[in-house]
Amino acid sequence: MGIFWGLDIPYSIQMRRRALLVLMLFAWILPSSAFSKSGHEVLVISGSKALPPFTYLDQHGKPKGLLIDYWRAYSQQTGTRIRFHLVDWAGSIQQVRDGVANMHSGIYYSEARDKFLDYSEKRLLPIPGRLFVSQKLKANGLQDLGHIAVGVVAGGYSEAFMRKHHPEMTLQNFPNSKALVEAGFGEKILAFISDYPTTMYFMRSMGSPDQYRVLDTLYTLHMRAAVKEGNLALLEKIERGLEKVPDATIEALMKKWIWGIRITRVPSWLYPLLIVVGVLILLGGWMFHTMALRRQVRERTQELEQKMGQLEQTERKLRERTREREQKMVQLEQAERKLRESQARFRIAGELSYDLIYEWDVKSDELRWYNDIDTFLGYELGEISQDIGAWLALIHPKDQPSLEKAVYYHRTSTKAIQISYRIRQKDGRFRYWSDKGLPLLDESDKPYRWIGVCTDVTEHREMEDALKKERDKLARYLDLAGSVFVALDLHGVITMINRQGADLLQRPQEMLVGQRWTEVAIPEHQREVEQTYLTALLHGTAEASQEHNDSTIERSDGILRTIRWKSARIRHDQHMVMGLLLSGDDITKQLDLENQLRQAQKMEALGTLSGGIAHEFNNKLTIILGYTQILSDELAEQVKFSKDLQVIHTTSLQARDIVRKLLTFSRSQEGSFRPLMLDILCKDTLTMVSSIIPDNITIRHDIQLCKYPIFGDEIQIQQVLINLLNNAIQAMEGRHGEIFLALELLQEACGIPGHTPSAPCYALTVADEGPGISEEHLDRVFDPFFSTHPVNKGTGLGLSIVHGIMSGHNGTITVHNQNDNRVEASTKGKMASGASFQLRFPVWQENGPCLAGDELPLMEEQTHVGNILLIDDEEHIVHLMGKQLGSAGYVVKTYAHPLEAFNSFQENPVRYDAVVIDLGMPVMGGAEWIEKARALKPDLPVLVCTGYGPNHSFELPEDIPILAKPALPEELIRAVDELLAVRQNGE
Repeated sequence: MGIFWGLDIPYSIQMRRRALLVLMLFAWILPSSAFSKSGHEVLVISGSKALPPFTYLDQHGKPKGLLIDYWRAYSQQTGTRIRFHLVDWAGSIQQVRDGVANMHSGIYYSEARDKFLDYSEKRLLPIPGRLFVSQKLKANGLQDLGHIAVGVVAGGYSEAFMRKHHPEMTLQNFPNSKALVEAGFGEKILAFISDYPTTMYFMRSMGSPDQYRVLDTLYTLHMRAAVKEGNLALLEKIERGLEKVPDATIEALMKKWIWGIRITRVPSWLYPLLIVVGVLILLGGWMFHTMALRRQVRERTQELEQKMGQLEQTERKLRERTREREQKMVQLEQAERKLRESQARFRIAGELSYDLIYEWDVKSDELRWYNDIDTFLGYELGEISQDIGAWLALIHPKDQPSLEKAVYYHRTSTKAIQISYRIRQKDGRFRYWSDKGLPLLDESDKPYRWIGVCTDVTEHREMEDALKKERDKLARYLDLAGSVFVALDLHGVITMINRQGADLLQRPQEMLVGQRWTEVAIPEHQREVEQTYLTALLHGTAEASQEHNDSTIERSDGILRTIRWKSARIRHDQHMVMGLLLSGDDITKQLDLENQLRQAQKMEALGTLSGGIAHEFNNKLTIILGYTQILSDELAEQVKFSKDLQVIHTTSLQARDIVRKLLTFSRSQEGSFRPLMLDILCKDTLTMVSSIIPDNITIRHDIQLCKYPIFGDEIQIQQVLINLLNNAIQAMEGRHGEIFLALELLQEACGIPGHTPSAPCYALTVADEGPGISEEHLDRVFDPFFSTHPVNKGTGLGLSIVHGIMSGHNGTITVHNQNDNRVEASTKGKMASGASFQLRFPVWQENGPCLAGDELPLMEEQTHVGNILLIDDEEHIVHLMGKQLGSAGYVVKTYAHPLEAFNSFQENPVRYDAVVIDLGMPVMGGAEWIEKARALKPDLPVLVCTGYGPNHSFELPEDIPILAKPALPEELIRAVDELLAVRQNGE
């Protein structure tokens, strides 16, 4: 049966299992013949011939293993005939790929195999893949095996895993797991990766598993059934069959092959052999021990003889050193005599010095002062003891820990030491002392005495503290000012810069001080001009100004900021100029907001003008379209006229689309607003336009997963993206390059007017690698009918429509060139040139705009019955629309004067079932007319038909629908039908 995990099965159980296998074989043959007679197809199953205990060929060449019994149980439950083809592992996969086998008995999922295999959803067995390392290697993981080859099974998951996750590793392929383990025991490889159960099976059957250490579990995968890609019918059939295999059967198979497999029994002759070998080992050990004792005796004797010789040499050296010490003692007595003479001269010099000179004996801790320390500190003469402890007692409590460490250091140090501390006077006040000391070293280079000088630096320290307080106070004032303050010397070198200035330049204050201002703050192309101006200020050839002087500085990351400066000269004694003081405020955002405000005002004025023009033009188009439709119906038989009328009708519809684009730009047209996930919308749009992207252009995108929705119209936002992508394609001018699209969430202030500064927003960027937009055109790209393209290539409305849609979504749009480093590049360095458009959408809040009401369903059948009151100040429109509604079956009363219409309605409000009315009319506007009419008849159904579009500036009740001019006859009739249907449903 085999070896697995060190568990035994009794021999009787083995015999019973063999009998059971024979019975199962007969049970298998009979149904198989029955199936063959009935014409059922055979399911050919591929597998590895050397992957025990899952699949392998026994000594008779018969398929064995857990998966073999598993699929035989599947055959019994489903009645499917099966046949096994067991070959090397790589060959077993190739059989399924080539169609030689219908399916694989059990395989792991991998991306490489997924290209030609389809896997079952049901998992058969969980198998861990682990790293096996020889005991001869001192390795703790894959990171320590970079210098050797690692063994894997060719075509197996271990090879695919290593080539994907560790391509730097050297791999050595083997045809199957058995060959892999044999190579490991033969030391052809010292590390390999394999399935844990299979490997342990072979290791226990070939030798001791202790030769290898099991380290990392690199992966844990589940075996699955697999068929050739596309054979979904067979895969579905197998899935259904696998569900029929009882759990009890699976558990029994696991007990048989994994939990209950035994180790081969020890032969009966092995125990006597072990006893004989043991006796021989004991005899050999006794003989070896005897020989070792004799050898040790000889070696110890030799060692003793060598040590006796060494003792004699040591004795001679001691006698020589004794003579040397006697000579040194004589020299020492002479040196002490000279030292006493030197100390006498030193004492006289100390008494004449203004500083305190001391001598400290390291061994006795005697501290001798060569002038009066008592008088220095206001004590009586002799009041301070001449030892180190008395001196330490006078030290300030906060300085004592450091002084105690210094004293300890003095006892062993051979270098000069300088320390500062505070010492107490008689009156309790403390003086600041600076202490410098030098050691005297003995013959072993250890200090035995210290000579030092103590200098009173109290007045100097107090002056430094006062100066530091003034500096700190000034620095705090400058930091609190909120402006940038920079002080320069006569050479333009920074002598002081406050925290705001350092933060603005994104450099530490200590690094900026000592640097030339023009080199660390001014862009390279402006340095010469700026240096000339500063030189003129410093040398008096130009007047320092308190007025605003705007200039540009460059941050450490290359971003440019605009600063408004004031300057003043720093003078000494009111005469000599010593430097220059600059104070400035960052006005970059202010200038950007001013530009946005001017652009918004311009676009608002253009939008208002466009809306008015569109309203008048819609009235004319209504007449043209209506009468064209009437003439088309009357002259349908005359082909020569009908073609001309069709041209007029088509051209009018195109003109209507242009007007609607103008209304979109002027925010006079709104769509269906609802919460949208911007990332999904971007990906859908890219998929939609992929077919129109030229071959010379590649679109790269970096679309972050959106956590929050925006509130907008899906169609309009798609129109924005398509317009920007089309604009980028045209900018490429047929050259090869890339278009980059990015979506990210910004947490900082987004610069959207009326938007909460701290609330997040989405930034959507579209950038190209074209030539960019010239400076003189940057401020005009959103103007209606402005275009840099030749005539007949675009209407010039694309970007103006984008601007209008963004305004309608409470968002913003900005444009800049990629090579313009005055603004932060939105493509994060991914594009080298070209134009970049950035859209910013506010995140939709729960308390934001509400969703529009559900659209009313269309009536399946309309009766076209009712009395309609039609009002419009254009007589041709009244006549035309009345004729269109009358042809549908409605009874229509038309008026070109709203006041006359109201008088008629006032006489009999019940007479009219609905009113169709324009908004912009003289004497009495549509909104005023509706208000007065509903005062007489509150439930009066009203349809507004206007050229202003739905997003007009008139105040109307919420239940009134709006039909945009020009409307086709069927659109007008359907709108009236829906209006009356709503009333009927309400009743």
